[in-house]
Amino acid sequence: MPIVGGDFLNKKVILVTGCSSGFGRAICEELDSNQYYIVATARNKESLKDLQVDMALSLNVCDEESIQNAIHAVIKETGRIDILINNAGFSVRTAMEELDIEKMKSMYEVNVFGLVPYDAGSAAYYAKTKFRKDT
Repeated sequence: MPIVGGDFLNKKVILVTGCSSGFGRAICEELDSNQYYIVATARNKESLKDLQVDMALSLNVCDEESIQNAIHAVIKETGRIDILINNAGFSVRTAMEELDIEKMKSMYEVNVFGLVPYDAGSAAYYAKTKFRKDT
């Protein structure tokens, strides 16, 4: 059941991907919990246990079922997603002669294609809500 009443109605629901470390974690740490209902995600939910957020979810941006499960969990809890910060990603830093092509392919899949299903899943949700513009 979506959260209703109280000062929650004055908060924006913000979903941040890639919160196990780096920018995603820093974003969640800097957001004002008085203004935002913060949903943090990471492939390994355990990595979020020390992060002060309203909701922590397991999410693999390269797995469409994982994406849909995360979206549905947030919608079920809050009734909406106001802001998506699609931050998940990683980098491979090494000398060119030590480059592992499989790691590069994996990085490309996460950093490029990993964004598309989540954005598409969110877009499908938004199309059903107030953001829809009928022509």
